[in-house]
Amino acid sequence: MTAQNARMPKKRKRSETAQNEEVPSKKNMDAENDLDGGESDDDGSPEKKAKTEPEEPFCIKKFLAHTLVYQALERLVSRLPEDFKQYVNTALVSAQQMLQKYNRLVHMSLCRTAKPNHAKAALRLLTAIVTLGPEGARYVTSIINFESTNFIMWINTRNRRDAEDVRTCAVFFLMSVLVVGSNSVARQVLQVKGLINSIFPGLLYDRASFICSFLSTFQAKVVETTSFTKTIKLKMLNDKSLKYVTQLLSWEGPKPWSIHGKWNKFKAIRGTEKEDPEAVLEASKEDVELVQSTAYNFLTAVCCSHKYGILFRDPKMGQSRQNMNFVITSILLKMEHPYEHERCSSFVVELLKVAPDQIGHYLHGWKPILTFATAATAEKLIKLYTRVVEVQDLDSTLWAMAENVPEKVCRLILYFSLLSIAKSVAEARSFQTEENNVQLRLAHMRFVAASLRKVQSALHHAESAKSSVSAGMKAKLRRILCQDVWKNVPPTADLVKEYCNVVTKATSKEPQTEGPSLSDCSAYCASILDVLDLYRPFSRDHHAEYDWKVLCQLAGVETDSLDTHAEDQCLQLRAIGLVLEACPASEALMTSDAEQKSPFCHLLELFARRKEGVIGKSAASLISKLLCNLNVLEGYSMEVDIWMEKFRLGQCLNLVQLLLSAIQLVVKDSNRLNSEVMRNVMYLTTADGGQSAMDLWSE
Repeated sequence: MTAQNARMPKKRKRSETAQNEEVPSKKNMDAENDLDGGESDDDGSPEKKAKTEPEEPFCIKKFLAHTLVYQALERLVSRLPEDFKQYVNTALVSAQQMLQKYNRLVHMSLCRTAKPNHAKAALRLLTAIVTLGPEGARYVTSIINFESTNFIMWINTRNRRDAEDVRTCAVFFLMSVLVVGSNSVARQVLQVKGLINSIFPGLLYDRASFICSFLSTFQAKVVETTSFTKTIKLKMLNDKSLKYVTQLLSWEGPKPWSIHGKWNKFKAIRGTEKEDPEAVLEASKEDVELVQSTAYNFLTAVCCSHKYGILFRDPKMGQSRQNMNFVITSILLKMEHPYEHERCSSFVVELLKVAPDQIGHYLHGWKPILTFATAATAEKLIKLYTRVVEVQDLDSTLWAMAENVPEKVCRLILYFSLLSIAKSVAEARSFQTEENNVQLRLAHMRFVAASLRKVQSALHHAESAKSSVSAGMKAKLRRILCQDVWKNVPPTADLVKEYCNVVTKATSKEPQTEGPSLSDCSAYCASILDVLDLYRPFSRDHHAEYDWKVLCQLAGVETDSLDTHAEDQCLQLRAIGLVLEACPASEALMTSDAEQKSPFCHLLELFARRKEGVIGKSAASLISKLLCNLNVLEGYSMEVDIWMEKFRLGQCLNLVQLLLSAIQLVVKDSNRLNSEVMRNVMYLTTADGGQSAMDLWSE
């Protein structure tokens, strides 16, 4: 026998091999005992252990068996709170003992190498235990290690083919802890770094029911409560997390998963290579509306509340170098084209309403975008500007700062009213090139009107009796503010010229294949008149900027064809009233020659054309008011009413010249009128048998 053959092991018999395999080794026994959570029995033999261990269901190593056990226990525990309330306390004690004994098995079920179905069954069982009460939530959170990356991995794992995948079970488990658990237990979960934050990136890929359930629960149990500080909320609801919620404001359906990335645990099958990776799965209108409204309510609760949200009060209103709400600024800046979607625009408007300090950090930064934007984009931007201005409360904003320097107050008024942007809007490239774009110019006029109303309101508040501003400051404030207003608004002459051109083009008889509709032109002309009317309070010391002689051109522009698209509207009557408010009554009557008619003449012609209805009554009232304001006709209101009644019953325009000549004669030669009146009075006195003149006038 050689040395090689001597070193060969001796071949054992088959009976000996089988006997050795039946007896487990000490290493395997220890591992099995650790997995089962049981204690070793020194008195028992290995054969006795091998006989008793299969009776415990949790000692089965196969994932399928574990899943079946989890599902059976989950069904049993979930029925207890509703159907068997008397056994809830007993179930809590049993659950505590089970979690203590088999905690290692639970950890193995949630480890990285576990199967998704196995982890899902374990999570559903833990959720059922949590629903038993606050004690159940405390037991579960005491054994689950949320700080490990394993749990976050299951939050980021999804299966499109499963309506309730492992991500859904993991998030619902966390939400059940927040709903059922005490404040200390919920705070323990919320303070885990990156745990709650890991949920938000996947919302764009989730179903509508999951999104609404998560956001509404988190809003009710975490956001709208004072049990958690703003520091805790800021760590979870930072700009990176809320960026995905802002994208839900324009949600049209769940997005598919990309080929590469962390959201493709189960990769989506793409039919062609040209498939759009940004495409969304179709969703019903009800789901779209539900998701967008839920996201809007969640964002307003988080970002627009000083009490519950992450918003801080800035006493300097954004005028200092320090930004008190830098997280809010970052959230706004990360929103892509908010003016393109209604929900996004509404959120921006609501946020800037309660946080005007963000106007400078966010809204004024749109000037470069507006300068080079297309006409459609510029129109949306201007409309968003208008909505922001309309919701601003300049009275409380300005005087809360207790600023007493007139120059600074004026600068703040222009700043928060966005009137300082009006000039840059008119200088935009699209505004200069698109001369026939009535919708864009209409948006511009409405924006200027909204800004002027806010400026006028702030000025009235400063000049009111309740204001603490001194008299000297009031006078200086008005003077400086009027100067700044005229620097930023369109000139009066340009608006009058624009009004005349629009009416001329709209009422021309030439056929137009393309162009604005009559209703759009009518709305645009009305907005121009609104702006001109708002110019008047700022023209006290600036008559050159608001010359009534320039406004007289508006009185002769007939707008009957435009008025047919709006009920009880007459643009010409509004224009004449605007002119009469700006010029003296005598000038409105006497300025008449062969080339240009007076505003009063245009008013009489308008009354002759449209003497019936609301327009006729308004014109007659304006004529009577103008005539009674003349010094020579003061006290002759009865005679004026007789003239207007006769004029209304007339059927031709010749009465216009007759009445106009009579009124001009009265204004030029008032003594002749008095002499004629006295002569008629004396004649009537003689004819009636000596009735006194005083009695006649008293009648």
